Amino acid sequence: IFKFQAEGHSVFRATPQQLQAYSRFCSYTEEEVNQVLAKYRQLDRSRNHTAGVWYEDLAGKCTEMQGNRLLTLAAKAVAGSTSRLDVDRFVRLVWLLSSQASVQEKRDLLWRVLDPHQTGRVRRAGLFRFLSATVGGNLADDQLLDLVESALAAADPKPAGLEPELTREYFFSAMVSDLLVFQKLTADLHYN
Repeated sequence: IFKFQAEGHSVFRATPQQLQAYSRFCSYTEEEVNQVLAKYRQLDRSRNHTAGVWYEDLAGKCTEMQGNRLLTLAAKAVAGSTSRLDVDRFVRLVWLLSSQASVQEKRDLLWRVLDPHQTGRVRRAGLFRFLSATVGGNLADDQLLDLVESALAAADPKPAGLEPELTREYFFSAMVSDLLVFQKLTADLHYN
């Protein structure tokens, strides 16, 4: 998972309680968990490694995840209302971005990125923000807006005056099967 070279630190090992807790959402071996914990310790420079890792800093500080366009959005979704990832959330994020996570887990993460307020729907601004973060360097803003408007136009029509929106069900049944972009997005969800 991570290639970690101790920088004068003692080895960071998972406790039996941590291993049991992590086994509820991931199937990492003890060695893999210890690698993730060592990386967390490297990133969280606080005295007792309890302050957490700023999710916005991950792209620059975690070389194993560089190039993953979804990293900051995924980290923000996992962090929730906080701006930092504690050790447990960091392990969860690494698991969700790993090739070992299930398709359903990745879909759940992708939807949490699209729908950060957990309304069950995504609107124009949210879909644009997501596409801009993931493929924005390859497409001009007007092309992204065209994608967004096409997706929203294909969704169930809304009464006049209401902003069109996509439900989770619609996004994953229609959008994922139709958008070539999704192949790129799922590739970005795998960093190892």
